[in-house]
Amino acid sequence: MILEKKKLLALADRWDKKARNAEARYQESGDQRHLREKENTEDIADALRMAANAEEDYSELVVKRARLAAYEATGMTPAEIATLKKERDAAVRDLEALMGAGMDGDGETSECDFCKLGQEAICTKPYCVPEWRGPQEPEQVIAPADQSAGAYADNPVLAPAT
Repeated sequence: MILEKKKLLALADRWDKKARNAEARYQESGDQRHLREKENTEDIADALRMAANAEEDYSELVVKRARLAAYEATGMTPAEIATLKKERDAAVRDLEALMGAGMDGDGETSECDFCKLGQEAICTKPYCVPEWRGPQEPEQVIAPADQSAGAYADNPVLAPAT
């Protein structure tokens, strides 16, 4: 049997009321059993509240896991990904506008220069196929090994610290 959140919270309130009553009895009599009853009923009320909020907590956890997976995969935050997508979409729109303008008439540039099929393929105008190629990654430059350490290796004063 699955209880709705509203019913679970109502049950938690009832257990809180029982805890308050047990505390009042403890204050009147000083009997330890009333204190234990108060603590146990408070624990039950807390457990009911946790159960009521479990679905929301689980949904939030799923969203956080997805964000973490996206960050681990790309190394970018959701805001950075959104900015990149906006820039990409703007570039694609510019490219499509350029291809749609059809600069064939002036003899300088053709929209076929931007088509992934290229000029060698049979042209299927007006159904050009633009292809997003994305930002190019910069080439990694590997610095040459530091040769100066070997020159000072024999001299403890001039040798680099390790």
